[in-house]
Amino acid sequence: MPDPATALHSETASVRILLPPRHRLFVVFDGAAQARAAIDGLRADGLAGDDDIWAYEGDDGVDDLDPSGAAHGLWGRLVRLVESAMTNDDVAYLRILAGELRRGHLVLAVRVASEHEADAMATELRARGGHSFAYGAHWDFVPVVFGTPSAPAA
Repeated sequence: MPDPATALHSETASVRILLPPRHRLFVVFDGAAQARAAIDGLRADGLAGDDDIWAYEGDDGVDDLDPSGAAHGLWGRLVRLVESAMTNDDVAYLRILAGELRRGHLVLAVRVASEHEADAMATELRARGGHSFAYGAHWDFVPVVFGTPSAPAA
């Protein structure tokens, strides 16, 4: 159960999802203080407003992310079955996030306007301690890949 002294639900929304929401960057923080500092920093820097950040924490967060589809009933289970048959990546990412939440970490979903903005926001949040990024685009999760090493000179 989340510590009431550090719980973020009173400050940010938590939205139950079935399909990956479009234009949201998901990120994991290892602790509440780190997540709170990131939220405060994004707001202070004008990078995110009050309605732009969803926070997921503890068992409630796992239920909201609903990796099994059970929280959405029969319809949710059918959607997860179809997702797993078509691509296991989305369900796998939700399971990764659920595992992080069960270990006491926090997940934020920050509104972004495009994949380009998601990359820039991921760079900002990585500097603030975030990891395990994915962008909700076109109803699926797209992993954020940071710069790749340059090819050696010939």
